[in-house]
Amino acid sequence: MNTCRSCDALIIWARTPAGRLMPLDVAPNPEGNVTLEDGRVRVLGAVAAGQRRAMGVPLFMAHHVSCPQGRPRH
Repeated sequence: MNTCRSCDALIIWARTPAGRLMPLDVAPNPEGNVTLEDGRVRVLGAVAAGQRRAMGVPLFMAHHVSCPQGRPRH
């Protein structure tokens, strides 16, 4: 685990299928849309995320979404 340089929150890093690193919030989030499968990130659409939630699969949130210093929200 690491900490975010902007807000000091605990984060984990995982690789996307393309090999890029994505920071994730440590705790699963009921509004999340990211799964961790074999150490890899998979970003899900709304329908797939809802299906996974219904099955009890823990979903995570990309940290740039929840970070107070992250991208501006519209």
